Amino acid sequence: MQTFTYIFLGFLLASTLVQLYLSLRQKAYVSQHRAAVPTPFADKITLTEHQKAADYTLAKGGLGRLESGIGLVLLLLWTLGGGLNWLDQFWRGFGWGALLTGAAVIISFSMIGSLLDIPASLYRTFVLEQRFGFNNMTAQTFVTDLLKGTALALVIGIPLVMLILWLMASAGQYWWLYAWASLTAFSLLMTW
Repeated sequence: MQTFTYIFLGFLLASTLVQLYLSLRQKAYVSQHRAAVPTPFADKITLTEHQKAADYTLAKGGLGRLESGIGLVLLLLWTLGGGLNWLDQFWRGFGWGALLTGAAVIISFSMIGSLLDIPASLYRTFVLEQRFGFNNMTAQTFVTDLLKGTALALVIGIPLVMLILWLMASAGQYWWLYAWASLTAFSLLMTW
């Protein structure tokens, strides 16, 4: 393996272990304090409500750990497993220019990731949140929101990705500075 691969795996392992540690620490803390409402909230929340919130937090944390594990496997498949290379070769087969091919790779990668996230989102909404009484969403609303979100992401994402790729191609060795500035500007716009 190349040095960069070892560095990538080292950072990935460290990140995964820190996230797992923090999640398990939160689980232990919530479990330990489930039996009593914290003093500052004792006159505002009943013990039953507090325990329901604790149980929801524990269930949501368990799902989060499962999703993190699946995400780790998917990341390894995309990177070291050759998934991104396969996707790139697929789009290169159409003979388009670098800008369109790059945009197609990035957008399709994002769309595949969104599709792979749907089962967890369905479980979170219609099983986990339903069990704790937090779900008001119908299947029709879920699908409608998903389609609207996808359309909006494509309308905003395609021009943005193409702009960033064009800047990268035009900027020479300082492409990363332009890409960083574009993403920072977009992030600031989205937070307003």
